[in-house]
Amino acid sequence: MPPKMPPRGPLPPAAPAPADALAERLAVLQAELPAGNWLNAASGAEALYAQAKAAGRLGLAAEAGLVAAKALFNLDQLERAESWCSRALDEARDGAGGTLRPALWVVAAAVRGRLEQVSGAIDAVNRALGLLDDGVPAGVRRTVYFGVAITYRALGLWRHALDAWRAAADADRHHDATGGAGLTMSLANFVETSLRAHDDLAGIAPEAAARLLQDAAAVAAELAAALTTLSSPWLRFLAGHAIGGVAWRSGRFDEGCRTLRGALAERGDFPVAAVGAVQLELARALDGNGDRAGAKVAADAARRLLERDSPSPNGLRPVPCLHDLWRAEQLCGSATRALAQLAELHARLMRNTLALLDVQVAGLVREVTAQTLRLHNTELREANDGLMRRVEDIRRLAGTDSLTGVLNRRALDASWSELRSGVPELAMVMIDIDHFKAVNDQHSHVVGDLALQRVAAVLGARLRGLDRVGRWGGEEFAMLLPHTGLAAACAAAERLRRDVEAQDWQALAPGLAVTISAGVVATRPDESFEEAVARADALLYRAKREGRNRVVGEAVGDGAWRADALLQGGSEVDG
Repeated sequence: MPPKMPPRGPLPPAAPAPADALAERLAVLQAELPAGNWLNAASGAEALYAQAKAAGRLGLAAEAGLVAAKALFNLDQLERAESWCSRALDEARDGAGGTLRPALWVVAAAVRGRLEQVSGAIDAVNRALGLLDDGVPAGVRRTVYFGVAITYRALGLWRHALDAWRAAADADRHHDATGGAGLTMSLANFVETSLRAHDDLAGIAPEAAARLLQDAAAVAAELAAALTTLSSPWLRFLAGHAIGGVAWRSGRFDEGCRTLRGALAERGDFPVAAVGAVQLELARALDGNGDRAGAKVAADAARRLLERDSPSPNGLRPVPCLHDLWRAEQLCGSATRALAQLAELHARLMRNTLALLDVQVAGLVREVTAQTLRLHNTELREANDGLMRRVEDIRRLAGTDSLTGVLNRRALDASWSELRSGVPELAMVMIDIDHFKAVNDQHSHVVGDLALQRVAAVLGARLRGLDRVGRWGGEEFAMLLPHTGLAAACAAAERLRRDVEAQDWQALAPGLAVTISAGVVATRPDESFEEAVARADALLYRAKREGRNRVVGEAVGDGAWRADALLQGGSEVDG
């Protein structure tokens, strides 16, 4: 990790310098940022700030403060970075410096996102976006989009960050004052974030994961074409990370290993977390190529680097670093430590998602709507539409179980209230994975999590438009089937039971077999959600007592519904 800069006291008075010399010095310091020379940029910008203030040039002082804040953020000196944002905002209240306020607010957002101060981060994002109008230079708009992406990435919300990376890259194509460095960083970060989202979805939504990889591959090809022209070791490092990551996931393992080793050979004071992430990519590429011994050595090197990444002042390790540590522990064969990292990761992601919802999404929608009325050019309207989509994503994620992607308990309760008053028939199915404790004990909790994700995907695959499925807790799921009578609901549950049993569970772990049991009821007009769950749950446990891997519905006629008495003509769950 780059060396920490010593705390500074009050800056001594500095002799005024000629105005043209100040501007030239600012341009030099701004160029240090994309080159990764953050120590030079930070110390030089602090000195320039004092000189500019002494010369009465508050706008230039604000620009120097922005450079200092960006550099200190990259050096992981978060408290000092936020202090410089605040100081520069004071200088940017009047004159030309006022156009810098959106960029300063978004750096503050990135700092707060890194500290997982979700409410403060979103407030700063709103302030930055609220200042974007036709008078803001294109370069500042690009900085805002870039900062929004960094904020969402710090919170572990990969899909939200991708929209902002796209907007930053589009802005860079129209205006890049860094000679191509800004575009390279936007594209490389877009690919890196796409690959994280791809890996999380690969086991539960393969088609969505494939689309993400396809998009990343197109951008990686653009980076590969420009790789030999990049003069900065930091940019070559970022580009190599992106290109190598796409290559091995696309089956080109030798090319991926070669490119990632080339990135690691670059020399510079790069953040240890960034180097650890590339080392982990190399470990995964080697593992995919069958070199288990080499993969374990590389994964152990990645783990040691990632563990050196200092927690932030709030004592939390960054979510992306935690994400990488989990995978590194898996490759090192440390199942217990991997499970601990995964549990913390899921808890943090859920907390951040719920906090986003608690930041009053309605207020964010109003801000976006007001912004639409102010913006007239096509580019900003499209960026505004993207923000609206992110708001909808926040709403959706707040009702989603973070592990399986289906509804959570709160969303199921809301769905019951919505469907109960609008449909004449509503069936409920309670589903439980058989012998799930044995799956965890015999194959590890990591495999257990993958099994939960696969079962959720199978249940979701047959849903009709109004059907709802959610995780009730642990290994138990609940389904609400509107416009569905008891016989049709039982038949549908039986088809789902067969679908789960027919999955290729051996692909997850040798000797693994997963089945489900289900209890089905037709809900009553006067009963509560909890009462319907209790009745279906009782039938579920009856199915377990009778041998598991079966469906039991409530009594109809002579007795309880059984698969061997399947009524013909019932409607499919998936229509």
